[in-house]
Amino acid sequence: MMFVQQKYVIAAILLVIGFVVGGVWFWGVLFDFVGPKNPTGRKDLVQVFAFIVAGVVSAIGAVVGLANLYISRRNLEQQRELEDQRGQDDALQAYFQQMGHLLTQHKLMETERDDDPLRLLARAHTLTVLRRLDAGRKGLLLRFLRGAGLIYRNKTVVRLSMANLNSADLSTAFFASTNLSSARLRYAILRNTKLRDADLRDADLRDADLRDANLRGTDLSGAGLTGAYLEGADLREADLTKAYVTEEQLATCASLKGATMPDGSKHP
Repeated sequence: MMFVQQKYVIAAILLVIGFVVGGVWFWGVLFDFVGPKNPTGRKDLVQVFAFIVAGVVSAIGAVVGLANLYISRRNLEQQRELEDQRGQDDALQAYFQQMGHLLTQHKLMETERDDDPLRLLARAHTLTVLRRLDAGRKGLLLRFLRGAGLIYRNKTVVRLSMANLNSADLSTAFFASTNLSSARLRYAILRNTKLRDADLRDADLRDADLRDANLRGTDLSGAGLTGAYLEGADLREADLTKAYVTEEQLATCASLKGATMPDGSKHP
């Protein structure tokens, strides 16, 4: 922030110097052009120049005022950004504390039914916080859920269907056998992510970055993959039944061996 202020102060000083040098040069040109032959003519020339200088000074004042206004707005925007970042950090920290309390004090992992009040509460906390977080913090929250064993495919405690995971950064993360069915993962960064045997049924993966991802055995049936980047992705034995994906996209994958294609056929 201080650097930005210094930069614009230096720019304003240079602008003033430029106006002064330009004014001196203009005085010489104007003096030679008019070439007054008597004191009255010189007095008129001085008055003209004084008028010009007054205009230049006014212009400099306007420029400096605009620069100050711009700097003030920039400082205000940066302050708001910092406050937003702090707000996200506080929300994420509070979420970790709440979930930790549910896990340790109320034995969330021991619940069996999706309609259990503890599971419903954990899901509500999760969906609410995700709406406030940026890409990096969404990735942190998902890593927490995966590490705590709450979103395993064979035992899902916190369901993420319709969860706002758009733009989440999960690059290089280990998410094998994870349940992300019906999650909104548009623009998500899943490059080099280990998603083997994951459940991504009906997930919104439009424009997601899945380059070099391990999707072997992953259930992508009904998933929206329009515009997704699949270069180098391993889709062996994946289920792409009724997935929204083009042949051109699939042609860029590293392997489709044994995959169920969108039309239901098996890839050799």
